[in-house]
Amino acid sequence: MKRFHRDSQRIKSILTTRLIKFRSGNFNASYNQAPCKSFTSFIFCQDKNELKRQDNLCLIKNGIHETCLRSTRTYDRISDGRRYFNSKRGYQTVSHDPHLNLKNDENSRSSRYKKKIFLGGGIISLFSLVWFFVEEYVQDNKLRPILNPTKFTPFEIVKRDTISSTSFLLTLQTYLKNHPSLEPDPYKEWWEKGIWSVEAKQPEMQIARSYTPLPPLSGESMENIQLFVRKEYRGEMTSYLNRLYTGSPLQLRGPRQEFEIPKEVSQVLFFAGGTGIAPALQVVYHLLERRIVNGNCPSIHIVWANRRKEDCQGGGRDVVIGKNSLTSPGENHNPIVKYLQEMQRLHPGQLKVQYYIDEENIILTPKTVVQHVTRLNKKPPYPEGSRLILVSGPEGFVEFIAGPRKLENGKLGQGKLGGVLGNINLKEWNIWKL
Repeated sequence: MKRFHRDSQRIKSILTTRLIKFRSGNFNASYNQAPCKSFTSFIFCQDKNELKRQDNLCLIKNGIHETCLRSTRTYDRISDGRRYFNSKRGYQTVSHDPHLNLKNDENSRSSRYKKKIFLGGGIISLFSLVWFFVEEYVQDNKLRPILNPTKFTPFEIVKRDTISSTSFLLTLQTYLKNHPSLEPDPYKEWWEKGIWSVEAKQPEMQIARSYTPLPPLSGESMENIQLFVRKEYRGEMTSYLNRLYTGSPLQLRGPRQEFEIPKEVSQVLFFAGGTGIAPALQVVYHLLERRIVNGNCPSIHIVWANRRKEDCQGGGRDVVIGKNSLTSPGENHNPIVKYLQEMQRLHPGQLKVQYYIDEENIILTPKTVVQHVTRLNKKPPYPEGSRLILVSGPEGFVEFIAGPRKLENGKLGQGKLGGVLGNINLKEWNIWKL
């Protein structure tokens, strides 16, 4: 019993010593110096739990130490010149080496100089490009005619004259001021060819309609274009033109050659209905003013039919077939009647105008049409192909005189000769419908 008591005391003292060493941090050394293997079998369960807790503490301590070492290495690498990202300046380089800092400053200065050079070159290139387009635009304006046959050109309405309650006259001027082709005669080529027209655009409906420009009336400038417009019921184009006022823009396209008058023409009979007088005025201006061959002017006979007297106010009748009365000119002449009377005064015997007015019961009938042609046929013979009959006006008027026009290859063609003229022998005459 005494021996057993001594062994117990011994074991207790050993365990107490080891526990003290364990708590003081010297457990490993004490444990490695154990005197015998059998001693470990007497370790209590409480000591085992304490050993596990100590092992976990050691692992945590070692992990913290390793993390600190890694952080130190990372900082050392950054200090050696590794790049890091800055949200404001992008990637930057950190270095404690003064040579590296100097190199970075030189790189930043070089990049700034490159940016300035690039920006300056871009500005110079942009300026050169703008200058090139300005030069091209100026040269294009110098070479470009006032009217373009494929594109619409803006014009300005500078004057509006009322002809009657159903018609008015628009005077247009180009927006291209000081244009080289404005002097002295911008439309010389077309006036010398014959009858020509332009297209006016209705931008709201995207439609266009042809109008025949009038020759310069009452001393109008040669650079202006005058259009004779009839107010038509439910007419989209005429309603649009009627709403325009002085200073309004109007887009035109053209010119388009409607008919080239032969050089050998010697006699012209023109049947005009309403606004169809516009091509007749072009014929008068072309033959009597612009083209004189060997001092000889062709003879022109115009038959102008209107529904109302106000459409040709002030116009007198030369001898009207079937009537012997002669109407004296009125006081209120419209510009068209004034021009016709002025041409009659300047070219006596070369131009005759006869007026037919439905309102006054002076109507152009098939009989009077035949009489006009027959009367001219009695005059001395002219060279073959030198006599010309032109018909212009509303579709109904053209169909009544010479038959309807028909579409040919997508365009409005002449069609067969019909109407009143289709029943007359016109071998010596050339007929053209406008």
